[in-house]
Amino acid sequence: MSLALGLVLDVGHAGKPRPQHTDRGAVFDGRVEADLAARYVAAAEAYAATRGVRVHRIQPGPSGLSYSQRHREAVQLAQRERSVRWLYVQCHLNSASRETADGTVGHDARYGLVGYDPRSASGRRAAELVGAEVEVTLGLLDVIDSARAEAATGGWVRMLSTVAGIYAGPSTIAGICYEPAFIQSDLLERANVLTAIGEALVDGAVRWAEQL
Repeated sequence: MSLALGLVLDVGHAGKPRPQHTDRGAVFDGRVEADLAARYVAAAEAYAATRGVRVHRIQPGPSGLSYSQRHREAVQLAQRERSVRWLYVQCHLNSASRETADGTVGHDARYGLVGYDPRSASGRRAAELVGAEVEVTLGLLDVIDSARAEAATGGWVRMLSTVAGIYAGPSTIAGICYEPAFIQSDLLERANVLTAIGEALVDGAVRWAEQL
């Protein structure tokens, strides 16, 4: 019998302990990464309820939580509730490092990215399926041209800290770093786009759970 699906949703950057407590991620033209991520996480949580998917939100509280503490919380949840297939998702937006002379962002900032721990086959498959869902959903809204799954090694090693501690958990949990679009996209100011980002995450996770 297949396991029920649960999502552990964690807004990256927000809620870090001192001295990083003011970190809100990338900022561009008034848009703040942690704020936008929180909005699409809320959309994902609401949509998950309609699909029968359990959700556990990481709540750092006033003292904040380091990434390793968040991972420990997710792992302990999976250890307690082994009848659920858990996907830990650290939620971000990407940010372009290069701009054209007139200040606009080039075409290379039109992709979605889902990172995974290279040690985790389950995490890789989750990243692939979530990425495929994001590519279709946000492609139709003209937010991105493509999406891909990438192992957190080499040029993408920065993503490893967002999921590394999940590998210590039981086989019923995997982790991904979710960067569905670039903060430089003006389309992120549309509520329907943030809703679509949250719903694509849930739909991709459901596909992942169905294949296990």
